[in-house]
Amino acid sequence: MCIRDRLKAVWNITEKYIPEVYKEEIKGRADALGIDFIDEAILSVLLMRHNFHRGCFGFAAWGNATVDGKLYHAHSNDWSLIRRSLFDPVTHTYAYQHQVLIVRKPANGYASVSIGTNGGIEAEAGMNEKGICITFNTGFHPTNDTTIKGIPVGIRNVMVLDSAKNSQEAIDILTSNRTTGWNFILSDGNERAGYILEQTANYSYVGRWNDTIEDNYPSWMMEDVVRRGNIFLNYEAPGINRSVYENSSFIRLILSILHLTKEKSFYLPILHYKVVSEEIEKQYGTLDLNNSIKLLRKVYSGRTNFVFFLFQRIIHCFYAESWDQKVFCPETGDIAISFAKKGITAYRTPVHYFNLYELLNSKPSS
Repeated sequence: MCIRDRLKAVWNITEKYIPEVYKEEIKGRADALGIDFIDEAILSVLLMRHNFHRGCFGFAAWGNATVDGKLYHAHSNDWSLIRRSLFDPVTHTYAYQHQVLIVRKPANGYASVSIGTNGGIEAEAGMNEKGICITFNTGFHPTNDTTIKGIPVGIRNVMVLDSAKNSQEAIDILTSNRTTGWNFILSDGNERAGYILEQTANYSYVGRWNDTIEDNYPSWMMEDVVRRGNIFLNYEAPGINRSVYENSSFIRLILSILHLTKEKSFYLPILHYKVVSEEIEKQYGTLDLNNSIKLLRKVYSGRTNFVFFLFQRIIHCFYAESWDQKVFCPETGDIAISFAKKGITAYRTPVHYFNLYELLNSKPSS
C-alpha cells in the first residue's frame, strides 16, 4: 500500500473525531486549490504517522527569568530539510520551502497568528489575541502507545488558538482526543505562566516549573521557566523509568547503532535537553525577544557544547537542521522568526520581526 493510501485509511478513521468546522475548512482549501478533498485532508493527518523523525525544543520564561518580567515563548522546529522531508516533483521544492505565517480571523473564534505550511489544517506553533501560545515536539517513548482514533496534533493546536481564552481551556483541548507521543509547551501571557504537557494515547501529564517531576533525571527545576525537548520526565509514561535514561550512555548509543544491543539509548535527546537547558540557565534574567532567539541560534550553531557540535555539525546526524526558530511575546504581540530557505537551516538565515496586532490590522496585498 502506497503512503497516500495509508494516509487515506488514517483519515477515514480520524475524520470522525474532527469538528465539522475544520472539515469544512479543509473542503474550502481543496476547492480553492482545485484538488480533491482527500488530498487536502491527508495533509492534516500526516504527523500522526510521521512524528518519530521530528526533533524540536521549546521553552517559556517569565518573571525572574526575563529582563522585564514579561513572558517569552521560544521554539525550534527541528526536522531534516531534505532527507526525511516531503518533496514536490512538480515544483522541485521541499516542504520547508512552503512554510507560511498564517493570520487567522475565524468568525466565531479568536484571532491568531500561526506557523504552518500552505496545505492542510495545522498549526506548528502559534499565538492568539488572548495571549495563549502553543508549540509542540515529538516525545520519544519506548512503547508504541499510539492511536489514530483522535484529533491530529496540528488541528488540536488550531483549536487552541481559535477557542482558548485562558490556559485551562487550552489544556482541556490538548489533553482530549490524544493520538501519539508529543510534548507541548503552553503559555499564557495574561497569567504569566507556562505549562508542560507530555502525552501519548493513554498517558497525560500537565506540569509547571516547580512540580517535583521537573527534578527527575536528566532535568532540574528552573524558577519561572518550563522547557521540553524530546524526552518525557514523568516516569509513569509508557515504557519510561529512571534506568532507561541513566543507562543511555554514549557507549550504549554506539552499541545500538551497531545493532549490538536491543536496548534503546536516549543519549542524544538527553544531551540536547541538557545543552539547551544549560544555556537558558546561563542567560537567566536576561531573556527577552531578541536574547531568546539569539540563545537558540547560539546553541544550534554548536557554540556552547563541543559534543553537541560534533554530532550536529560534523557528523550531521543530530538536530542539525531546523525548519524555523521563533519567539513570541503574548503580552505585546511581538514575534521574532527565522525560516530555513534554499538548503540553509533556520538558525543561519535572517531573523524577521512581526506583531500580531499589526498583522491583524493590515490588508492583504492584491
